Amino acid sequence: MTKTIIRQQALAAAVQASGFLTNWMKEPDLATIDLVEPTFETLAEYVEALPPTVADAGTMCYLRNQMSSSHQLFNAGEWGAAGHQLGQVHRKLDRTLADES
Repeated sequence: MTKTIIRQQALAAAVQASGFLTNWMKEPDLATIDLVEPTFETLAEYVEALPPTVADAGTMCYLRNQMSSSHQLFNAGEWGAAGHQLGQVHRKLDRTLADES
């Protein structure tokens, strides 16, 4: 596989994970709360797996900071604020994927 295909697959998986977290934060379902923590971890792994380019440095920093902050907010019980930040992460990842497809 080329780096482009790997990157697109990692982006698509990150979009899916961030979408799940964003939607969960908007309408928390305590029956699925056990999925939230592993999804945060999976999202971080997908973002870290993206092959970097010089142009991505700012985006990668932004994503890491937003994900870390939203995870801290979730752990503090601030699910609405966490959802807002995750929504920004989701939109950024989705736009990046669209630009590369």
